[in-house]
Formats: sequence, structure tokens, C-alpha cells
Amino acid sequence: MADKDDNDLINGLKANKPVYQKLLVDKYAGRLLSVVRRMGLCREDGVEVVNDTFYKIIKKIDDFDLSKSNRFSAWIVRIAINTAKDKYKQIKDPPVSQSTDERAEKGIQDAEALWQEHHQPDSKIGQLSQQIMSQALESLSETDQDILRCWACGFQHKEIAALLNKTPGAVKVAHFRAKERLKQKYIDILGTFKDKPTATAVKDFLGIEAVNEKTAN
Repeated sequence: MADKDDNDLINGLKANKPVYQKLLVDKYAGRLLSVVRRMGLCREDGVEVVNDTFYKIIKKIDDFDLSKSNRFSAWIVRIAINTAKDKYKQIKDPPVSQSTDERAEKGIQDAEALWQEHHQPDSKIGQLSQQIMSQALESLSETDQDILRCWACGFQHKEIAALLNKTPGAVKVAHFRAKERLKQKYIDILGTFKDKPTATAVKDFLGIEAVNEKTAN
């Protein structure tokens, strides 16, 4: 069943009552913005995605079945994630007329804040680390990316399983392996650095530990 607190909200949305549409925004805007921002979108694009998400929720609300064992919050987050993916593809594939410099600047902007950093995120090392995080994450499979981003947004394995239509046990194993693969990507990228002190500083910033090669493959 949907969360008990959401039953009235869902029924109000199905009845197309504006007061419940406002309640939907008030209750979930902050959470959805956090989700899409941690998928690599800047705040401006994130707000646009959240607005589009609310529009889709209201349009699709009749598709949500209260009698099934679905969480309303998981359902709307999945809509937000898919909407953010579509937006991110637009950003990564800019118009042909856009200059190389403009693309590069936009790419740096969109790589911001995948996760909240724990040490001086605005420092040179912090900014470089964020770029490496974005590069490493994008090189993983979509499933790995979804699991890592959802976990970073505070979802537990059971909730991620509901979002991805998998069992909690399968998500737990996939999450472990995704983390190992991500660490290995970090190490591979840092291995190309000629400036070893900088590579070491980034490694410390990201908290990279040894990777088990068997689990990373």
C-alpha cells in the first residue's frame, strides 16, 4: 500500500483539487530537487526538472494504484529520475551551433554536486575531485548509476529495489559491486595523472581505499 499519510494526497490529486496539487509541491519539492541535483544537474536545470516532474505526476496520477504494494514516494522519485535523465541527455548533446568553449563551460557547470563533499568542496582539489566523480560515474552502467545516486540521496536498499523493480537482496549485492567499480574508475583516472601529489590529494579527498579486483570486474 501507499504510505498512509499520502492516501488523502493521492485521492485529492485524482480528484484534480488544486489544494492537493499545492500540498504535493510543498511536501516533495525539496526532496525531488535533492535527487535531481545529485544526478549532476545544476540548480536551474534541477528546478526545471522538478517542475516537469510535478506536471507528469498530476497527469499520470490515475495510473497510480492505491491497492498495490507501491510507495507513492518511490513512484514519483522514479518519474523525477527519468525526467532528469532526459534533461541530462539534452545537456550532453547541445545544439551543433554551440561553440566548443560554451560546451566545455556548460559541462563543468553540470558536473557540480553529485554528492555533498566532506572537505572544502570549493577548493581546487574539491573541484577537481567533483569532475573526476562525474567522469567516473558516467562511465558506469545506467543501473550502477541509478543505484549509487539513489543511495547518495538517502534511499535504502528496499526503496531502491522498488524503484528499479529488483529484489532488495539483488540491489544490496549490486550496490556493493557498483561502489567497487566506481572506486576502480577513480583509480584508473588518477593513474593517468603525471602530477602525483595532486593525484594523492584527490585520492585522500575522495577517501579511496584499495579495491578488490575480483569484485570490480
